[in-house]
Amino acid sequence: MIGYLELTRPTNCSLVAASVLVGGLLARATRWGTIGLASLSALLIAGGGYAVNDYFDHEIDKVNR
Repeated sequence: MIGYLELTRPTNCSLVAASVLVGGLLARATRWGTIGLASLSALLIAGGGYAVNDYFDHEIDKVNR
């Protein structure tokens, strides 16, 4: 189970989510529920993107490592 979590790169995903929150603050947004959902969406999209990238680049990553 921990392998699946590592696959999504939680540190990078948390930075993506925090960036969306900071963007909402800088835009002086007042709908915190919407900003929270946008942040969660960004986190899930980034995690999925990392997983898909690892799947398709598996052979290339073996050569580079």
